[in-house]
Amino acid sequence: MEQLVTAREEREQVIVEASNEISSEKKKARELQRKLDDANKKVTKLTADNAGLREAVDAKDALVGELRASEAAARDELAGAAARLESAQKQAGSLKYEVRMLQKELEVRAQEREYDLKAADAARRQQAEHLDRIARLEAECQRLRAMVRKRLPGPAAIAKMRDEVDQQQPQQTLTPRASPRRPRPATPSSPRSVASSPFTPRTPSPRRSVSSEADGYAFKLRAMEDENRALKQALAKRESELQIVQMKYADEACRFTAAQRQLKNLTEENRQLSDANCQSESWASALISELEQFRSGPECPTAEASVKDWAAQEEELLTAILNLQTLHFLQNSDIQAAADKLAECQETITILNKQLQALTTPATYKPQSLASILAEGSADANGSKSPTTSKQVQFKEEHDAFSAVPKMSSEQEQNATTENKDSIQIVVHPVFGEPRQEGVSADPGKKKKRSSSLLGRIMFRKKVEGSS
Repeated sequence: MEQLVTAREEREQVIVEASNEISSEKKKARELQRKLDDANKKVTKLTADNAGLREAVDAKDALVGELRASEAAARDELAGAAARLESAQKQAGSLKYEVRMLQKELEVRAQEREYDLKAADAARRQQAEHLDRIARLEAECQRLRAMVRKRLPGPAAIAKMRDEVDQQQPQQTLTPRASPRRPRPATPSSPRSVASSPFTPRTPSPRRSVSSEADGYAFKLRAMEDENRALKQALAKRESELQIVQMKYADEACRFTAAQRQLKNLTEENRQLSDANCQSESWASALISELEQFRSGPECPTAEASVKDWAAQEEELLTAILNLQTLHFLQNSDIQAAADKLAECQETITILNKQLQALTTPATYKPQSLASILAEGSADANGSKSPTTSKQVQFKEEHDAFSAVPKMSSEQEQNATTENKDSIQIVVHPVFGEPRQEGVSADPGKKKKRSSSLLGRIMFRKKVEGSS
């Protein structure tokens, strides 16, 4: 009986232990099931987060590709701007060279003006000397007329005077150009000397020769006065044209300095643009490295913070690129404005060059000295009494040629003024004329070589007056 009781107790104990183990196993199974459900929920949540992160990474990759394309376009535009800036600098160098050439041309003009003034002074002195000679000749003629009126010669004296005139005529025909002034006959200065030599002062031929010589000198004096008047007018025109050119040159120098200042500002902006481009490249490289780290690294709780930092850096990069594009647009507009101003300066300097070339005196102009005029007049005094000299004939021909030239119409003048006012972006390389020789003599008797005609200078003056 005891064995049965002990066996029953053992069985009951085994059953209790088995039931306890079964209950504990059930509890463990429920806990494992709950943990499995939690793990499944976490897995679904993490898969959803992973899908969202993958979509964000794909979007960022596309954005990085667009940023790279925009960066390449910005680099191309920057290279074009650098090329335009280099061409603008070359144009500025050519403008500087042209300005130097204009300065040299103005110096040559100033020297020519000094030589012209010296020649005009010499002509004035010669004119004063000739006026004194003419006054002395007129006084001598009046004295001779008075002496002839006082005492008339007799028949024997007239015959003797005829013989003397017949003897003097072959000598005058042999040496007609010995001197522009004939030797004055020895006339007595008192009635006693007249009585001692009665036949010398009463000859009619010397009176006629002296009167004809006085008329020739008066005619030469009038021609010389006309020539001096024409020279004064030409000198006044040249001075006014030179003042106009100097004022235009000063305006162009101011514009050129402004263009240089603007080019300096453009170079500084270009430097800032290159710095901003380097900074954007560094930001893009840092962004790419962070993306590669994000792709290669394991998933961690700090991924969201890194994504936020990356988004902030991306926004900064976008703002920097926008600023870069706006700065590049402003630089392009500034370069275009500078190029327009440089083109305008080049066009005005070209116009000034043409005006300076037009201001040069004609090559056919040959000033004639007073000595040569007097020599020619004394040579032709016996044979011709023409009212014009070679200088007057030349001046008349030039005047007729100028009057024969048709005037510009109002439409052409309006087009010329609009072309002078408007600025066209054309690179013009003017051709400067050959520089003149500096060693020009101040003697008016020497001939000067000129490069343009009087007609061209008069037409240029008309054009300047119409444009102003």
